[in-house]
Amino acid sequence: MFFKEAPVKFSIRLLLVGLFILIGLELFFRFVLPASEWPRGVILESGIRVYDSENFSNGRHTYGRYCLGHNTWSINAQGWNSIFDYHYDQDRDIPMIAILGDSYIAGFYSDVDKHIDVRLTEFFQDSVSFYTFAMAGGIVSQYIALMKYEIEQFSPDAYIVFINANDINNSIRDLGFRHPYYFQYTVDSLGSYNEIVPLAETRPLYKDILLKSSFVNYLHANAQVSLLGGGLADENANKEKPEEILYESAISLELNEAAVYLLSELNSFDRPVLIVADCPKTWIYEDLDEVFYDDVIVLLENVDNFANVSIIELSDYFERDFEINQEDFGVPNNPHWGYYTNCVVAQSIFPTVVNLLSHN
Repeated sequence: MFFKEAPVKFSIRLLLVGLFILIGLELFFRFVLPASEWPRGVILESGIRVYDSENFSNGRHTYGRYCLGHNTWSINAQGWNSIFDYHYDQDRDIPMIAILGDSYIAGFYSDVDKHIDVRLTEFFQDSVSFYTFAMAGGIVSQYIALMKYEIEQFSPDAYIVFINANDINNSIRDLGFRHPYYFQYTVDSLGSYNEIVPLAETRPLYKDILLKSSFVNYLHANAQVSLLGGGLADENANKEKPEEILYESAISLELNEAAVYLLSELNSFDRPVLIVADCPKTWIYEDLDEVFYDDVIVLLENVDNFANVSIIELSDYFERDFEINQEDFGVPNNPHWGYYTNCVVAQSIFPTVVNLLSHN
């Protein structure tokens, strides 16, 4: 009888030990090393991806295996990480500027009330509204689709579009890659650009249930274990060092043609569009020769041909600020912008934004 019961008792004990371990891990990654929490992406009928405003709408973002950051995020009723609710033109009595960008602008590396939109609103003393439409990994083709299918309904007075490395290149599927949930363009045999609508799906229910677990969130978002497929974090999410490639310019004809086409699309909205271009930072920190992203070079070379589009390249502002303050423009162990850099960027572009509204 003993030998018949022993395996059963052992299995029960093993099950209980495993359960206690899981509970311990869950508590550890909730209170000791708090795992990152991510909003849920949903796809609108237009094909545009936004955040779910009803589920996973508030949380805490941490990054890396040691759960740095502890920044709050909050998804508004329109599906974006912002403290502001977005109102249609007839419900506003002040101008509105739409801000578009990637994870640097989505702002999970600073508290939601310390974003660039908040700083600009303060600079304008609440006389201008700033609505942010940003998500990790954003590219110019997606920004154009956002402008057409989502933002135009709010009738913005102007646009600010932040760009980073490869945002032109990756907008063209023939030059980059197939993006799983962002709009892109392809070039046909006649050289015409054709919009590609992504065939993305909303996160399934079983993943929502699993991602209520802090332990699962840690594995998925902090340790970047691919147990649930790709998350909303982009490739910069958990970089241990803010390392950058020092680009040697080799502008291809295809990249130049793509930039001209994308600039023409931005110009077609008949509203002022300010492109704000990021830059590599290693040369600033190490006092080397200035380096540009190729995508920014082609925009700078062609932007003067488009009356509604202007560009600010941030390198001079970053270099000047670093000389004075010796402060890096990423958060600890990660290149994303935190509150300090949000302030530097907002202050840098403020005079141009004032001018932007005066020409509207």
